[in-house]
Amino acid sequence: MPGPSRGRRDWNGHRGFRGGDSAIGGGGRARGHQSTRRRGTTTPNDQRSCYSFQQTGHCRYGIKCIYSHDSTIGSNNSVLPSVSRERLEDTPERQKAKDDYYSWKRLIKNPPRPNDIETIRLLWSGGLNILEGEDREGRQMLPRDLDNEEYFGRQHMKALLTMQTHTRGHGTYVDLARPFLLVMSHPAILDCLTVDTSVGNLYNFISGGSGSRAILFFRNLCTNLIEQHLESTASDSSMALEETLDATTITLRELLRREARAAFNDDLPDLLGSLENIAQISLGNSMAAQRICKRVGEIRTMVARANRLLHEEEGPTVHGVSTTVVTSTYPREIIL
Repeated sequence: MPGPSRGRRDWNGHRGFRGGDSAIGGGGRARGHQSTRRRGTTTPNDQRSCYSFQQTGHCRYGIKCIYSHDSTIGSNNSVLPSVSRERLEDTPERQKAKDDYYSWKRLIKNPPRPNDIETIRLLWSGGLNILEGEDREGRQMLPRDLDNEEYFGRQHMKALLTMQTHTRGHGTYVDLARPFLLVMSHPAILDCLTVDTSVGNLYNFISGGSGSRAILFFRNLCTNLIEQHLESTASDSSMALEETLDATTITLRELLRREARAAFNDDLPDLLGSLENIAQISLGNSMAAQRICKRVGEIRTMVARANRLLHEEEGPTVHGVSTTVVTSTYPREIIL
């Protein structure tokens, strides 16, 4: 009696085994289009998944395929097509992160309004949440959106950098500045090469001419940090102060790395002294104070190196004028 014929096609053109279940035990290859169904008849309960669709998300037979294209059929998610896996991975947390990003983006599509403290708070605290969230695309788009000239990101940055403090406004000033500094010093921004150009443009804007805008902002911040610390009685004030000083020194170091001219700002040495004093007086001999003072020392080294290089390039002058004698090296002597 002849055995089951290989290579025959059923009514739908699918190649498979006909005539018995022995093909499963013999070769163990009855998957997908190679089915054990007899005479091409199936019921919803015994319908099997299409192997081609499960692996690639596509099937050349389309709706004529007698096998299921239901991506949920399968013993585990490892056999699902990539499209289905991405859909399953779109968790509620990730979807919320995407929604938060689009809500944040709407803020910078409108110019800042005078004394709009709530928008400043939402913009930078929302930006920090995006950088620490699950939406990778949102993390990479944030600095690009701030740098986008079609939006008003830079105007919103300027509104924060030029804030002025009035009576009992020290705490508000620091609370608004802290998330901005945490955004600009966040590893998702500083350590991502794909957004480095946009980040460089943002730091250039923060700096202003020779660091004038940035240094003035940091000086105002130091004044408000001291006043807030003196007025605060909260037990977590030291933690908030530590967080702010960390973000401030990281941002300032990055600014000097990207904007060399800021190292020659006349007010920079006093600013570094203020940051060091605030850390030592407010945080004592803690590890945080040592870490912050060490970073201030690194910034001082950067400033000293920049000034040393400037003096080497200038060279000696007479009444503000210098000349260079060019010595010809041609023809050269031939050494035998």
